[in-house]
Parts: sequence; C-alpha cells; structure tokens
Amino acid sequence: MSGFYSRQRQGQPRYFKPWTPDEKIAFAQFQTPNHLALALSSADDAERLRAEKAMRSIEHVKKGYAKWFESEEYLLSRLPDIFFIGFQETLAEDFETLKSK
Repeated sequence: MSGFYSRQRQGQPRYFKPWTPDEKIAFAQFQTPNHLALALSSADDAERLRAEKAMRSIEHVKKGYAKWFESEEYLLSRLPDIFFIGFQETLAEDFETLKSK
C-alpha cells in the first residue's frame, strides 16, 4: 500500500517524480490500493485487464519483493534480522503468534 500511495503523491513531500503516462491513467482509474486489488479479481474482464495493466505501470508496485532481497545470498545473510514471517492464508493465527513474541 505504501508504494501505491507514494507514487500516487508522485513521491512527495520528500521527492518529486512525475507520473509516467501509464501511471497517470492507472491513478485516474484506481484511487486506492483496495480499489485496484478488488479489480484484479473482478468478473468484468475489462476491469480486470485495466487493473493488471495498472499493476505493471505503477513504480514501486510493479517490481515486487524480489528487488528488495537483492539476491538469495544477501537474503540468507540477513536471516538473523528476520523477526517473523506470517502468511495471508493464516493471518489471524499468525497475528496471535506474533503478539505472543
């Protein structure tokens, strides 16, 4: 969500990176990350295709997590820094586990 909102603000207040033409279209169509997320599973083919294009167009969203991990070697070197890994499918249970740590 933060990547979506950062690009929606064009990086401001810290930076100013104007939208690309495709980002401009994406933010005109999807005002919130939730709106975009819901459209990704829309039964309306046109809506879903617009959402998929938006996901490929918005910087910080299109790159995925792999970019932040740099490499497998780097990720493995940071294992001691990982406090907890939770899963969407078991979010409620994982949150309870996290609270007990």
